[in-house]
Amino acid sequence: MDITNVLENQSFVHVGVDLAKNVFQVAYMEPRTNTLVNQQMNRTKFEKFLKDSKIKFKVVMEACSTCHYWGRECRKYGHLPMIIPAEITNSINIGSKDDKNDAHAIWQASFLPAIKTINVRSEENQAEGYLLKTRDFVLKIDTETNNNLKALLSEYGCVCNTTDYEKTKAVAQAFLDKSFQENKPWASTLKASVDALNKVREAIHESEKKLHEKIEETAKNNDLVQRLMTIPYVGPITSLAFANVMADPALFKNGRQFADYCGETPYHTGSGGKVTILGIARKGNPVLKRSLYEGASGLYNRVKTGIESKTCHYYQSDWILNLVCRKPRKVAICAIANKMCRIAWAVAATENGRYDRTKTSLVSVLMKSPEQIEQQKAAKAQAKAQAAAKASAKAA
Repeated sequence: MDITNVLENQSFVHVGVDLAKNVFQVAYMEPRTNTLVNQQMNRTKFEKFLKDSKIKFKVVMEACSTCHYWGRECRKYGHLPMIIPAEITNSINIGSKDDKNDAHAIWQASFLPAIKTINVRSEENQAEGYLLKTRDFVLKIDTETNNNLKALLSEYGCVCNTTDYEKTKAVAQAFLDKSFQENKPWASTLKASVDALNKVREAIHESEKKLHEKIEETAKNNDLVQRLMTIPYVGPITSLAFANVMADPALFKNGRQFADYCGETPYHTGSGGKVTILGIARKGNPVLKRSLYEGASGLYNRVKTGIESKTCHYYQSDWILNLVCRKPRKVAICAIANKMCRIAWAVAATENGRYDRTKTSLVSVLMKSPEQIEQQKAAKAQAKAQAAAKASAKAA
C-alpha cells in the first residue's frame, strides 16, 4: 500500500522547514496554544523532532540537494513530505532574507491550494540520475583538457583547431620533438605539463568507458528504458534520462505537462488578452535537455538531408518538413524535442507501449518514393518564394 495515500487521509500539523547542512529552521503552529513556533534545530534535534512526535506532520521543504533524503525520512516516521519550488517561497517572503522568514514563508506556502509540488525520489532513482550527471561532468573535464592542451600550444604559436584529443596530442608531441631537436632549454618543462594532461586524459577516457558500460547495463535491465528506445533518435542515455526524470508517468496528466516539466516549452507573458511567446524555459534536467537537443538536431538534419538528397534512404516527416520550410533551425529543433517528450510520456503511460510511427507526425513515413520527394522539394521552393515575396513587400 502506498504510504502517501494513507497519510493524505489523515489530518496534519503543517511544518515549514528551511533545510541546510547542519542548521534547520522549523516553523509550525502549536496545536494546543495556537501560537506560531519558529525555532532553530541542529541535525540531530530535527531528526528526533520527526521521530518522537506523536502528531502527524505535513513537512514542507524547498527543493534543494537534501530534500529527497529528508522526504524519505519523513515517510519513514509516518509524516507526509511536501517539496515545493524555491520561487514560490521567494514570492511569499515579504521580510528580509533570513532563515526565520524563509521558514515562515515555507509554512505559509503549505496552505496554498493547487500548489505545484515535486515528487520525492527514491534512492535508486537518484543513483541513476547521478550516473548521467557524472557522465556529463567527465565529458566536460575531457573537453577542458583538450582546450587546455590547445591553449598551451597556442602560447608557442602552434595553432590546433581540432576537437579530437588524439590529434591534439599528436601535434603537441611533434612540437615537443622539434623543440628537443633544437635544444630548447624549456622543452623538458613543457613536456612535464603535456605529460600531466595526457595522464589526466587517459584517466578520463577510462572513467568515461566504465560509465558508458554501466549506463548500457542499466538501460538493458529496465523495461521502460527499452520501450523508450523505440522512439527515433532516442538511445540509452536519452531514454534513461527520460525514465529518470519522469519516475512515474502517473504523476503527469498528459504529455504536454511532462514536456513543460522537462523545460521544453517557452515562457509567455501577456496582459489584456494579448499573449507574447518568449524563449525556452531554463528549467528542467540539463542532462535530458542536452540529450534531447542533440537527438532532435539529428532528426531535423536527417529529414532536411532527405529532402535535398537524390536518394530515399532518409527519415521523412511532413510535419518536420513544414518546420524546415517555415521556422528557424533552433525553433524547429525545440519543437521536435517537445514532441519527443510528449511521445515518451505516451509510451511510458501505455502498458507495454512502443513507438508507433502511424500514430504520430514525428516520423510519419519512411522510404518515400522519388515522386513524393519531388513534391516536397516543390513545396519547399514555393514556401521560400512566398517568404522572399513577403520580405521584399515589407522592405518596399
